[in-house]
Amino acid sequence: TNIANPNSTPMTAKFVESMFSGADRHKHHKSNHHMSSGIGMMHSRCAARACGTDISLCQKGSLVVFQAVVDTNSGPLPTVDRHSMEDDGVQISNFPLGLRFCCIDDSEVALRILNHGLQHHAGAGEVQIFGRNGADDVPGFMSCAQEADIIICDNHLDFPGGYTSGLELLR
Repeated sequence: TNIANPNSTPMTAKFVESMFSGADRHKHHKSNHHMSSGIGMMHSRCAARACGTDISLCQKGSLVVFQAVVDTNSGPLPTVDRHSMEDDGVQISNFPLGLRFCCIDDSEVALRILNHGLQHHAGAGEVQIFGRNGADDVPGFMSCAQEADIIICDNHLDFPGGYTSGLELLR
């Protein structure tokens, strides 16, 4: 959960779907950051599906809520036929194999799910996770992030002894 930018128009379901699907993305969102390709949320959806996870994003008043849900009651996580099409036309086989992931989170559960899901279901080449040792892991994460293909970062890192902004780490 993050605080919405008060200078931005509130997110709509159509806006969110355009970010996840890429359809009409140019009508709804243009990143003003020079490093953004504008496809991060599309890749997030592909990665989540490959890991057997449902993701959602919505705005509730002044809060923006991103949620990832894994159904732990349905047995082992599903495997994905990387050469088949998903119901909505997202082709998982387009998600490249062998990527290097660098992840930081203050939740042991999130770290375990990321590590397992990316290694066993998304064809990751390397997954490095940080945060188990609190703020002491930040230097290692910063070093790893420079070489990673994909960085997964919790924005609100509530480490013992203080709060660290994931966004500020990436800046």
